[in-house]
Amino acid sequence: MLYKFIYIFIIILNIFSCNTQELKIESVIPCESADENGVCEKPLSVKKEYSLSIPGNSKIDTMNQLSNYLYFKNRVSSGFVIKFNRPFLFEELEEIKSTYKVYYSFSGTTGKLENIEIGNDYIYSYVYLGTILRERNKERKEESKNIGKSLFLQFSGSFNYKSSLFKGDINTTQDLIINKD
Repeated sequence: MLYKFIYIFIIILNIFSCNTQELKIESVIPCESADENGVCEKPLSVKKEYSLSIPGNSKIDTMNQLSNYLYFKNRVSSGFVIKFNRPFLFEELEEIKSTYKVYYSFSGTTGKLENIEIGNDYIYSYVYLGTILRERNKERKEESKNIGKSLFLQFSGSFNYKSSLFKGDINTTQDLIINKD
């Protein structure tokens, strides 16, 4: 009797799993921040410009101090939301968690994104511009370089995302104009 129940259960399980749509990406949205449902609260245009004023009495004189300020105080980020056509199945979610990786390449600096939020039917990935700037400064040995009264930084590049289930890339440019008062 138990074998019949297990056999019927397996048949029913197969019927339901056969009706599941193939997982597909519906959209990839450049995004500065997203909510807990994967809705982009601050969309990024293909090219975005930030104008940042730093108080003159602040102790932000070097590129290293600027990257720390951008990371800890200003929190300007660049990222994207991948929306899918349906909620993830348990197996898909586990596969995404174990294989999903995102790399950035901005203005000659490359790195791996660590800020990844996986929801029911979305993935939000982002990096702080302060992090990119810090890595750029290290590569170019410019940590102690003086920023002066004004500075223009262009973060032009791409994100490359992949898992065992999907892959793709997205390009963006963010201009950062910094003035010390």
